[in-house]
Parts: sequence; structure tokens; C-alpha cells
Amino acid sequence: MTAELLLILLPEIVLAVAGVGICLGGAFARQRVRWHAAALAVAAVAAWCLYRFGGVDRFEALRAAAAAAGSAWLPPVAITPWVQFARWFAIGTVGLLLALRGGRAQHAAEAEYVGSLLLLAVGVMLAASAEDLVLLFAALELVSIPTYLLLGVGRTDAQGREAALKYFILSVIASAMLVYGFAFLYGATGSTRLPEMARVFAAGAPGRLAALGLIISIVALAFRLTAVPMHFYAPDVYQGTSLANGALLSVVPKAAGFFVLGRLLFDVVPVHAELCWRLLFALAVCSMTLGNLLALRQENIRRMLAYSSIAQSGYMLIGFCAALAGAGGPFDGAAGPGEVAGAAAGVAADWNGAAAVLFYLVVYAVAAIGVFAALSALEVGGRRIDRIDQLAALAYSRPWIAAALAVCLFSLTGLPPLAGFWGKLFLFGSALAAAVDPAGAAGTAKLFTALAIIGVLNAAVAAAYYLRVAAVMYFQKPSSAEAAEAAQPQPLARADDRTTGPASPALLAAVLVIGLGLFAGPLHQAARRASPTEAIAPPPAAAALAPRE
Repeated sequence: MTAELLLILLPEIVLAVAGVGICLGGAFARQRVRWHAAALAVAAVAAWCLYRFGGVDRFEALRAAAAAAGSAWLPPVAITPWVQFARWFAIGTVGLLLALRGGRAQHAAEAEYVGSLLLLAVGVMLAASAEDLVLLFAALELVSIPTYLLLGVGRTDAQGREAALKYFILSVIASAMLVYGFAFLYGATGSTRLPEMARVFAAGAPGRLAALGLIISIVALAFRLTAVPMHFYAPDVYQGTSLANGALLSVVPKAAGFFVLGRLLFDVVPVHAELCWRLLFALAVCSMTLGNLLALRQENIRRMLAYSSIAQSGYMLIGFCAALAGAGGPFDGAAGPGEVAGAAAGVAADWNGAAAVLFYLVVYAVAAIGVFAALSALEVGGRRIDRIDQLAALAYSRPWIAAALAVCLFSLTGLPPLAGFWGKLFLFGSALAAAVDPAGAAGTAKLFTALAIIGVLNAAVAAAYYLRVAAVMYFQKPSSAEAAEAAQPQPLARADDRTTGPASPALLAAVLVIGLGLFAGPLHQAARRASPTEAIAPPPAAAALAPRE
């Protein structure tokens, strides 16, 4: 049985062994090795192993075999559709980030950089699948520690070192808070295993101690989400680090935070769903509003993208709010009879909030990496892209890069027919579905209607600064001699500066954003199948309409 479980975890094992091997190999290799190409090959092998051996059905068959044998099997991980989605997401995202390194002149610590990216993927995959709070915390640290290395490796400038130090100190504080919250949850339930905790919560035993642990844990996870109130590090760190690291920070820790938050909210503590969705409601509104309003004032594009990342987390928290307050939430059984209640329950089921979060997480990751990759492709000849006005006349000098950047920005804005439009539609639609859900308590309809309106207004505010960047690229003339020289027509990638690497993932991201916008159905269906709320008991209205024996 242990051998079968190791086979299921073969993707994580491949990535971990390769990551450690590449880090060690970089210390002993006597000649320059294309480490990023080797890591891409490893990621492809891990993806094949995940497809071939790491399925949910295999894990469920293993669990059933243990139950049939009467064995008290307590696996350290669980492979569910939610976890499987996270595993594919981690491998795909790290693959894009590795492609971002391709074609660049290698620095002395290239092996450590590439190996840390592979270990980062392992951390995300284990954090999503962990069945124990101890393993969950260790997996989150496996996300944090490589991030420290990635922020600091190869940086000799004071600004880069300051960014790495700020992230390190604040991450340690957030980790300490998370352990503190987990300690309260352990004290309230008497176990660190998530299934045991879920049984205690379902029995209604935990009280204020568990509620306090939940609040502390959610606030601590807000650091990884880059959400209020743990958002304040983002602008300085994004400004001080490289664009490749900015792409990493905007996607990977955020994804790990959402996957872990989903496990806690839907698998462990549905009895406290009302407390959780009200807290997430406040975090969503504050994150969206604060992030967008502060992004409007930025002349530095790196800081603008940092505040944009805060706002994007707020959008995604809307989906979790709607999922917790809807089907499977604390108000099940309060539905009214009749066709109206049944139709409303169907609307709530169709606009699945957790599935909307997964869908938007993918399209946001692709667009965000595309933006950072396009900007990175412009940093040629030692030039550093900081200010928005440095992009003036980019459509004339680098038309393909400008087009890719514009497409990714339009997707983040939510313009149709790009993927970001469908992502925002699913998120805001889930809030409106929660408003008409017959399982909702009194006053919930007004709250979620207001949440959807606030989300739409924030999306309109965000359009102002995203479209401003596009306007600068296409309609503004360079404001300085240096910018005018950079605005002269140039090829897609200049061989002397080796920008093929960043340009290729930027164009790929633009194509994916367009493709996912035109063919959003398969990804949305995959997100629906992975949503934990799909497995929750059917809406009470449907039960009320079912024939009685």
C-alpha cells in the first residue's frame, strides 16, 4: 500500500529529486549547463507521471482496498479533484516560469534558481494535498523558503536585497501567525488531522477557541494571497525585485494560499461557514477597493502591478464568499418550497463560487505571467523598466511584444472575449447566485448583491489604469531622448541581449488568454469538477421537491 501511494506521489518525487539534484549539480558542474532546459524536461516528465499514475481514481481504489481489508489507513495526503487541479496548476505555472528564464544569459546561481522553482512546485502540490496541519505547514514553508532564495539569488543591488529581506521578515511573521492559528484549531479539536478535525466540527463541539483559530489562520494566509490586511509588503518587494520574480510572487504563493484556504473552508469547517464568509467578505471588499484605488495613482508599473495583485485577490475571495454562503453552507435546510426555490437553487449550483475561483486563478496566472514576461523582454542592454512612460511608442518599436502585453492587460481588465472576462463574470455571477440562493439567511441577498456591485465598480476602476498602459504604448510619444532611442523599430528578440526567452512565454500567454476566452467551456467544466462544493449534499430546495415515499 505504501508503494502504491508513492506511485501516486511520483510527480512530487520527480520534481523534488530533480530540484535537489539541480541545486547540487550547479555547485559541482565545471561547464555551463542549460539548467532551465533540463528543468523543463523534468516538469514534462512530472506531468506525464501525474497523467499516468497520479489520478483520483487510483487513490480512491487504494482507500477502498484499505477499508475492505479492515486497515486503519491514515494517509498523509489526500488526492481529490481539488488537489488534482492544484497539482496540474503547479506544474503548468512552473513550466511557464521556467520558460521565462530560457534564452537569458545565465548568471552564476542559475542552477539554484531553477532548482528552487521545481521545489516551489512541490510545495504547492503538497500544501494542497496535505491531510495534517503539520504537513500542511511544512509544505507552505516549502513554498516560502525557495521564494526567499529566488528573491535573493544573484542580486547584488541594494534594492533587490532590500526586497528579499522585507519579504523574508514579513513571511516569517505570517508563518508564526499561521502556527498560532493552527494551535488554536488543534486545541479546539484535539487533532491535527483534517478529517478528524472535520468530524469534531461537524459534531458542533468547537466553540470560540476554534473561531479564533480560524480568524487567525485566514488572516495569516492573507499574506500569501497578497490580500488586506497582509498586503503592505507587495509594492516595495515588487519594485525592488526582478520582473521574473514579480511573475513568481504574483502567482505561486497566491495559488498556494487559495488552495490551502479552500481545503480548510470546505473540507474542515463548514459549520463555521457564516463566520468565514463574513470575514472573507470584508477582506474581499477592502482588497479590491484599496488595491485598485492605490494602483490608479502609480507611475511605477511594478508598483501598479503589485496593487493590481492585491485587487485580483479581492476578486477571487468573492467566489469563496459565495460558495460558503450558498449550497453546503450553514443555512442549509432554510429553503422555501416550490418552483421558485428550486429554480433559485439551480442558479446557485450553476454559478459555483469555488469553481469560479479555480477558473479565474488559471486565467489570472496566465495573464500575469504574460505581463511580466513582456516587460522582461524589454529589459535589453542593461535597461530597467520601471516607469509607465518608458513604454511610450512600444507598439512601433516592438509591435509583437506590445500586442502581447496589451492582450494580457485587457484580460486582467476583464474585456470580452478574453479569458479574464469570463473569469470576472463567473465570480460576480456567483455573488449574485448567492443573493438569490433560497438557503441564504435574512439580509444575505442585499449583502451579496452589494458585493457583486462593488466588484463591478472596482473592475471599472481597474480598467482605467490597465487601459492607460495600453494607451501609452499605442498613442503616446517618448518623453526623453533615451526613450526615443528605445522606441526605434527593433526585431522581436535581439540576439545580443538574448530576449527570446521572455518574449516567447509572453506571446504564448497572449495566445492562451485569447484561446481560453474563445473556448472557456472545457476549463470551466474542469473547475466545476474540481470544486469541493460539487460534492456537498444537494441543495435543500432540491431535497424538498424530491418525491416522498
